[in-house]
Amino acid sequence: VSLAQDSEPGPVINLILSAASALNDAGGNEPVAQVDPPVEAQPTEMRTPDDIVLYNGMIAERTADGGFILGDPNAPVTIVAFEDFTCPHCQRYEPTVDQFIQQYVATGQARFEYRFFPIVDPTYAVLTTQLAECSDDQRPGAFWEAHALLFDIGTATGFDGTTARLVADQLGLNYNDLLQCAPNADQYVTDYALGQSLGIQGTPGVMIRYGDAAPQFIVVDGTIYDRGGPAVNILGAAIAAPPPVLEPTLVPTVAPVVTPVKGDATSASIFETLVAASGVDTSGCALNPTTTFPRSTSVVYIVTPSSDVPAGTTLFARLSRDGSPVEDTDQLTAQQDYNDVCVWFAFDAETAAEVLESGSYNAEVFVNGASAGSVTFDIQ
Repeated sequence: VSLAQDSEPGPVINLILSAASALNDAGGNEPVAQVDPPVEAQPTEMRTPDDIVLYNGMIAERTADGGFILGDPNAPVTIVAFEDFTCPHCQRYEPTVDQFIQQYVATGQARFEYRFFPIVDPTYAVLTTQLAECSDDQRPGAFWEAHALLFDIGTATGFDGTTARLVADQLGLNYNDLLQCAPNADQYVTDYALGQSLGIQGTPGVMIRYGDAAPQFIVVDGTIYDRGGPAVNILGAAIAAPPPVLEPTLVPTVAPVVTPVKGDATSASIFETLVAASGVDTSGCALNPTTTFPRSTSVVYIVTPSSDVPAGTTLFARLSRDGSPVEDTDQLTAQQDYNDVCVWFAFDAETAAEVLESGSYNAEVFVNGASAGSVTFDIQ
């Protein structure tokens, strides 16, 4: 997800959903606006606590402000991940996190710090953070089991009204106590505010902390990894390298603080209608709205007529087929007031065929967590 300025007719907010985005490879390519994490083997079924041996024997603590941290307190560096259990990119990145923990945390070379950044699903993004936090409150150390289990659930089945019961049953927790705890579990508020103050704009957002210093984006061979999840070799290179010498910079204006998605009925009035289009001037809005696209089309656009979007407004988009989500974009927060807004999904024709089957699709835009319009189109 990126903000883009154009020459005419005015500023444009782009929500770009790429079915197969460019990846950060071992050579350290420059990150693009939307970067999918390295795709590795996905879990085929949910693990039980007996299966989750990854964290056994490691020191599990909480930071002074409540963050969950794993590993030797004497390790010189900490990898800090801002993630959302409901984020598909984070779910695909979880095998990389597991590999990192095995190679670097278990061996004492680094610590791993998990921060909640619930921005994707208006219903379950916050709830899953509360279930994870309350698992640890009920049984200290259970957070890391809940962490693994929630990513397994998100990958295997998605979240629904049975998720809390499943977490309680799988982790041997008291279901009623879990439900009573959840509404008061607010670590996600602290973590979200921290992420925003550090410049995190999407999930996963991965940073490095040298000693007790503040987290900063990873820099390897001159490339700044400020979007998406770096591969294990990049994380290893960052751990092995000395801390970068940062040039003094002017302190930027603090962006408006936005509450994590909970839903806002008034936000739905920002976008009144959405249209599908195959011919679009990316500096403007739709030229040729339509509802049907061949599989061979180079790009499919979903656009909205001009609307005002004030600074601090959060936007993300979701693509669904037959009622089931196919992909979400990361969330974007407008850093200033925008006019002449156009929102679109972009699909690479070469790789879309691997993800998009023929059929009817629904594209929906969410503003401040509330649905603000949708459009249906067909892929033939």
